[in-house]
Amino acid sequence: MRATLTATLLFLLVVVPAAGGQEPRIAGFAANLPGSELDDAVWIHNPSAAALPLDGLELSDNSGRIAFPGGAVLPAGATAIVAGNATAWLEAAGNWPDYAIQGLSADRTMRTAKQGFALGQDGDSLSLLDGAEVLDSVAYGDARSLPTGWTGPTVDVAGGNFMRWFPRAAGPDTNAAAEWEGPRRRILGQDTFAPVIVPFSGEVVAFLAPDHARAIVELAFGLASSHLRLNVYELRDLPVAWGLADRLGSRPDLRLDVLVDAAPVGETSAEHNERGHAIRALEEAGATIHVMQHVRYGFDHAKYAVVDERFALVQSENLVPSGIPQDHASGNRGWGVYIANATLARMLAEVFDADFALRPHGARLPSTDDSPTFEPPLTPFYAKPMRGQPLVDSTPGTATLLASPLEPTADDPVVTVLRGARESIRVAQLNFPPVWRDATSTAISLTKRRRGGTTPIRRRPSTRSPTARHVCKTATGRSSMQKASSWTNVGSSWEA
Repeated sequence: MRATLTATLLFLLVVVPAAGGQEPRIAGFAANLPGSELDDAVWIHNPSAAALPLDGLELSDNSGRIAFPGGAVLPAGATAIVAGNATAWLEAAGNWPDYAIQGLSADRTMRTAKQGFALGQDGDSLSLLDGAEVLDSVAYGDARSLPTGWTGPTVDVAGGNFMRWFPRAAGPDTNAAAEWEGPRRRILGQDTFAPVIVPFSGEVVAFLAPDHARAIVELAFGLASSHLRLNVYELRDLPVAWGLADRLGSRPDLRLDVLVDAAPVGETSAEHNERGHAIRALEEAGATIHVMQHVRYGFDHAKYAVVDERFALVQSENLVPSGIPQDHASGNRGWGVYIANATLARMLAEVFDADFALRPHGARLPSTDDSPTFEPPLTPFYAKPMRGQPLVDSTPGTATLLASPLEPTADDPVVTVLRGARESIRVAQLNFPPVWRDATSTAISLTKRRRGGTTPIRRRPSTRSPTARHVCKTATGRSSMQKASSWTNVGSSWEA
């Protein structure tokens, strides 16, 4: 243990030895950053109420060691990021590290105490050393040797760890895997938006696909007058793209930003060609198109639009002929909500702007890979009326915007809704894996009260689509829907 005293004419900073159990700790690690051979990063946390000296402390992986520079101090309660290559960390995480082996000024450059420090992607051990004393350690994956003091199996890092970082749970230091396997493993640079419950007033149109989807989508796009933000996994409906292009031509003051996924699963050459023509038509009309790469998020699986930061459209279906068919009859079963509420629209716009920003490993500009390869298919324009009427709700209530990946919280908003069920829970799901029904799995047991006993309902902790965005509103009631003329002459639509 060490004590350091530093004085200037203006202030006196005293760094004192930490009380027992309050030494700096390893708070997280990442072993596979892109863009550099120096692709490691380690988080060092100060859990004490006083600043701690880092000068002379070393990080070791049993092969090599790196030491903190002279004068390094970690403030009380702070966390320092130590990266291999500073630029690689910046591109992955969006901010500069506190210390690095390469790429920072001398006072922030880690000194090589022994050549060979490089965390293994599939497994290794990591220790924080003060001379011969091991202050903290972690062993993960297929580590060949365990650090001093480590007990039990190594931390499970199965499932790939490209750009993943592994945080440590708060609590006592037990030198065991349980400290590391509770927190969610995040991807570097992901934006997280905490669920916020807001008072809600305004009109909500709940609609179905194929019954109502196209008419509602074209209504929403037709209301845009200043700024339309559109995020969609698949954009292959050419009449919709051409309609948006015409809208831009007739409204020079309208701004259109579109974010699409770089490579939807199973996309055929014909579908890729349709997507290319949709992107080309919008770009030529003046829209700004960005493409989300499969690095920071697994997929950009979102399907929503924000209209003038006043209205929001969120749906399950893509902008493809089977998702929003012109005949309102022959497509996929899906759902959507059209929301006239400026607060929720602005919140969703913040999510869009974060994803739309051009960043390494995130959104990029379209390239030749996104261009069409042959002529567009013959696409007829025709219109048939909706089948039935959507549900319109104007009852005041509360609303919550959920933008995945969700941060883990004690009160999961989805689970909270399910636990509040009094009579029934109906789930519409593409598939229902057997593990959800396996009583021996890691399912969350939800209990529904009923007369004469309880019925356990099993729900496995969800693996959420990393960029799926959805809005849920808790309110009841009906109101009439007011008809108006359609901007594309494809049938009836409504005023918000």
